[in-house]
Amino acid sequence: MGDYHVIHKIEHRLIGLIVQEVEIEDFGSFLVDNNMTLLRTNGRKYSWTNGRTYTMIDWAFMNVNWMLVMPTSEVILLDPRYSDHSLLSLTLAQEDTVKAKTFKFRNHLSQHEKFQEIISKA
Repeated sequence: MGDYHVIHKIEHRLIGLIVQEVEIEDFGSFLVDNNMTLLRTNGRKYSWTNGRTYTMIDWAFMNVNWMLVMPTSEVILLDPRYSDHSLLSLTLAQEDTVKAKTFKFRNHLSQHEKFQEIISKA
């Protein structure tokens, strides 16, 4: 996770210099060559601004192993406050693999002769 100072898609820059195809190709090749993918992002659309140009140049990556262990991971882009970069907050939540069993009431149990007695004691 960090400032890679490159964009991944044309729409990752608003205003400013025209996006050169080589900028996108090199970064895309880096991701493919290293078997990486970008983590899902939420929050602000752009991670850097100088007040006129807005760009997304701060990234967090994951590989397949990370994705299998923490499939719900995401990066939240927070307000930049006193910087020209947004703060990146990485959520490391793991998906719960243990699921609660559903409660099933067996109607025939209520017909048992000691049913009321057992319920009263409980």
